[in-house]
Amino acid sequence: MNTQKEGRNVSLNFGSLLKYYREELGLSLSQLQEKTGISSSYLNRLENGERRGPTVKIIELLSIALGIEMGNLIDIAIKSDDELKDISSIILGCDYTIDDEPVSADIKRLLMNIINFIISNDIDYLDRAAGISEIVKRIRNFKCSLDYEGIEENPE
Repeated sequence: MNTQKEGRNVSLNFGSLLKYYREELGLSLSQLQEKTGISSSYLNRLENGERRGPTVKIIELLSIALGIEMGNLIDIAIKSDDELKDISSIILGCDYTIDDEPVSADIKRLLMNIINFIISNDIDYLDRAAGISEIVKRIRNFKCSLDYEGIEENPE
């Protein structure tokens, strides 16, 4: 049963992003409701793509509460889920930051290299150690490049 209302259907990417940032901040739906005044039921349906697109006012409240640029939320809210893109065009073709630092073309290529290795290799049980070792090597190379470009890692 499709529970979405006609009109401004929200992109599933919007809901996924909303949930990701809410969880990253350690907020429950009730806590986000307290910060925004938006009902937790509505927030839950937004996260699950079951509600029509939010108004600009709701996007503004969410952007403030979650610390996300309002323009980014609006862009994601209005994009169609039918506009599928290859992961490489997203990683290589879009501008983004890591720890508030712009990501260079070299870093994007290293990140894509890691993803391509993971996707294109079928690491069976006997080769698991070698595969994991190669992934770790590529990740270390990526992290060293981040350090070289002055991008600090977030300590967890």
